[in-house]
Amino acid sequence: MPETVGLPLRVTDVGGARIFPMVATRQVARGIKLFEIRAPRIAKKQRPGQFVIVHLYDTGERVALT
Repeated sequence: MPETVGLPLRVTDVGGARIFPMVATRQVARGIKLFEIRAPRIAKKQRPGQFVIVHLYDTGERVALT
């Protein structure tokens, strides 16, 4: 996997798509990575059951995360 730290990440929430910086990645287990994203407004307003849609690249697949 290419180095992703510092890449902008497009995240879609209720307010629409916004760009946030990826500040860290960590291998949690084989095939599983933890991505740390600086998105304080989303973190402040998050509630149980909500999710965001993440795009690593403009043409990339949409991934829904809870």
